[in-house]
Amino acid sequence: MTAPPVVVDVDAGVAEASRIMARRNLRHMPVVDAGQLVGIISRRVKRYLRSDAEIREEVVRDVFIRVLWAEPEALRCKGV
Repeated sequence: MTAPPVVVDVDAGVAEASRIMARRNLRHMPVVDAGQLVGIISRRVKRYLRSDAEIREEVVRDVFIRVLWAEPEALRCKGV
């Protein structure tokens, strides 16, 4: 364990907690609410650290192709 311990507030998002853990190379991190321990988050949250391109690729593959049967080339996304 690090000293002082690296903690994340209960109101922080999963992505924020994941970034902290990745930067500090932590496997687990205490979650606190007003200084009181309320849980532990594990390194499995790293799946939330993806680039916009990776997220877009997943949406195209899983939504447009598998669900909507749409050709991705025929779709135009504003700002992409």
